Amino acid sequence: MMIWRKMEKQTYCAAASAYEYLREFYVLSPIDSDSKNLTFLCKSCPPALKKQVRMSASSTSNLKRHLELKDPSSVKKYLQVLDNHKKLSGKGKNTPCQPQTTQVTLPAAFRGMISQQHVDKLIMDYIVGDLQPLSKVEKPSFIKLVIGLQPSRRVPSRRQVQGLLNKEFSEVITNLKAELAEIDYVCTTADCWSAVNKGFMGITIHWLDKNDVSHRRSAALACRRVRGAHTHDVLAKVLADVYKEFKIQNKIVCTVTDNASNFVKAFNCFGESVAINAAAADEATEDNESESAPACEDEDDDDDGIEPAPFSALEDPCLPPHRRCLAHTLNLVAKDTEKVTDQQYKTLARPVFSKASALWNRVKRSPKASDFVEEKLGISFVTPNDTRWNSMFFSMQRLLSMDPIPAYDRLLLHTICDEFGLRRFTPEEIDFIHKFVSVMSPLASALNILQGEKNTFLGYLAPTIVQLKSDLNGLLKESLKPTATQGLTVCRPLIQNMMQSLSTRLEGMLDKKEHILAAILLPAFKLDWVEDEIKRLQYRVMLKQEFQSVDMANDSDQFNRIPSSVKKSEVDIYLDAQTTDEFTEYMLLPTLKKLFVKYNTAIPSSAPVERLFSTGGQIFRPRRNRLGDANFEKQLLLNVNKKQ
Repeated sequence: MMIWRKMEKQTYCAAASAYEYLREFYVLSPIDSDSKNLTFLCKSCPPALKKQVRMSASSTSNLKRHLELKDPSSVKKYLQVLDNHKKLSGKGKNTPCQPQTTQVTLPAAFRGMISQQHVDKLIMDYIVGDLQPLSKVEKPSFIKLVIGLQPSRRVPSRRQVQGLLNKEFSEVITNLKAELAEIDYVCTTADCWSAVNKGFMGITIHWLDKNDVSHRRSAALACRRVRGAHTHDVLAKVLADVYKEFKIQNKIVCTVTDNASNFVKAFNCFGESVAINAAAADEATEDNESESAPACEDEDDDDDGIEPAPFSALEDPCLPPHRRCLAHTLNLVAKDTEKVTDQQYKTLARPVFSKASALWNRVKRSPKASDFVEEKLGISFVTPNDTRWNSMFFSMQRLLSMDPIPAYDRLLLHTICDEFGLRRFTPEEIDFIHKFVSVMSPLASALNILQGEKNTFLGYLAPTIVQLKSDLNGLLKESLKPTATQGLTVCRPLIQNMMQSLSTRLEGMLDKKEHILAAILLPAFKLDWVEDEIKRLQYRVMLKQEFQSVDMANDSDQFNRIPSSVKKSEVDIYLDAQTTDEFTEYMLLPTLKKLFVKYNTAIPSSAPVERLFSTGGQIFRPRRNRLGDANFEKQLLLNVNKKQ
């Protein structure tokens, strides 16, 4: 600090000496003066006013302009003084006045210097943003980098960084709680994950922006360590604790999970309706013995027959409504295609998948083979993954993308097979691959739509399923035509299997009120996805009834209420208008806007929590397997929430 003040004093003295010739009109002010810009006090203005004139060190035009405005009579004398100074200094007439003495400039170390607090923040942003260990601040190369950029600053110790991490995490969670307190409806997703022999439960939350309902907001709530078996009662306890911590118990429209039996059983045993029924049964009981949770259906889950914990054992046992992840359900539909029993289909499908698997395994196990494929094709294979949705479809699609022109005798796929000493695909097998991709394409498209996060609403569910069934039905009809290719004819059992699986796994889903209303309230769909005219009329009446119930609840003042006949027309105005991708019409329809938020806050899949685990995997690398559970959760949540 003393060095800095000394440099300032030297700079001021040099500038004051350089502009000594203007002392009759101005006095250099030591305030806000530096090597580039100077501040003068005008002597012509009243002393009490202390009028300041700011100017650049390379031009005195501001000083002249000020005199022209405040004291025009002294301008002539000012110009004479200026001309005399230029002649003495050897400057040309049009050359701006410059100080003749050498200006004192700041050393390079002092240019652009930032505060220690800013340095600490930048280091924290780097550690959190790039998922670096806290020990990074102890690395000599990192210390050398920071000191080289800011010699007068220091790198905080690991202990100090831990304190900064705790403080920032506390601020982020506090801000998130404050924001959620202003929201009426939220949706959560949950799933379990294991890494480095540790089990965790991840929970994310999603809601619609109050000012722009088309914009979805998301955040990560927790990634808690779960010790022992992941039984249904343990999962229920973790969920209830997190919901209570963020005070969102009564705001959750649903929690989306996969189809794992322990999650299903947790919501069956500790769900909202179960808790109400148990409370009613307890009131009817004559004795004072505490009741246990109702028995659930026998399921093959991770519980090993353990009975649900008593409600009294949980601080808040009442879980919100449960929704199974539709993307996971459609993935199970894709898995069901492996159960096709038609002999003609199996006769052609088995050698195709066998040859394809041989290619994938060779490239996966041999770097030389992988290099050869990339050299010949410019792309690499995509190998199936049991945990990745659409993986088989994308793998088979990549085989076709290698040969845009389907001429059998010129297939690059043959070159690859010959190089590896594998059997070539026959013309019938190539045709089968094309038809297999065509049949699976509608399902893959549906998965891509429903597993979105930012631009997906629950209202996408019903129209997407309707379109998927329509596409499959069209393929089935085409396969029955006499002109159908052999590949499509062979794939007919595959189409029938998918249609049967959809009917079984999605039974009654399209008839649920929340799915119907959510789709109608999306301006992009409205009633266009409904082909049956009778159902269109029924759904219109359903929306009107829901509108009236919400409208009556909002109108507590009987004298200020608008006639119901006028309010009912709001639904007709909305449905009679053209479909649009915009949400601007909701600006004039406040009650329908509330219904939209209520029914479309939910998302159809639990994919966001899977993405949370993908980020977590980048933290839990093999060299960081000793990372504490609390620090892991803090660093993960900070990273994910800052990207939202």
